[in-house]
Amino acid sequence: MPINRLVVREEVATYAAVLLDGVYEAGGQDAVLEVREQLNAVARYLRESIDLSDALADTSFTPEQHNT
Repeated sequence: MPINRLVVREEVATYAAVLLDGVYEAGGQDAVLEVREQLNAVARYLRESIDLSDALADTSFTPEQHNT
């Protein structure tokens, strides 16, 4: 079954909003900026690391294997 990219994009936006709202409530704007920088670092690393991107996308790995 094909993945609808618009649906996935909306889900990601929803999760991100919930995450950042929680961070803001817990630590204010400085905490949000710190989390944003951390997320940017992760995204940058994923773009640069083909092996990690392939491993995360590989459906033959179990969720437990992805967490290690």
